[in-house]
Amino acid sequence: FESVVNTAPVVNAQFFVLALSGTDVAAAQIHNPVPGVAQVIYWGDVPGYASCRPMNMLAYRLFSLYQSRGYRIVDIGISSVDGEPNYGLCRFKEGLGCEPTSRFSFRKSPVS
Repeated sequence: FESVVNTAPVVNAQFFVLALSGTDVAAAQIHNPVPGVAQVIYWGDVPGYASCRPMNMLAYRLFSLYQSRGYRIVDIGISSVDGEPNYGLCRFKEGLGCEPTSRFSFRKSPVS
């Protein structure tokens, strides 16, 4: 928690909570790494509320908010584990209107 609090101002972090009838059902932590780009660092919903589709509503609200602020990208993260696509997560994100894109990864090779 302390690391999140200390990092938040550096990365211009924003935190959101979605409530249903006064009960918190989903939340998101978003960083703004560069102007016009919002990057979802973590988001999720509370077990037991899946039938209410809180992640769909949270995504809709976040997309609307950032669009109204003139952002050009809302990066909702990767949909793979160890390079293998999670097809359920891919379908969820495409159902929100997202487009799959490649993400570069960099690693430092040992000097030979």
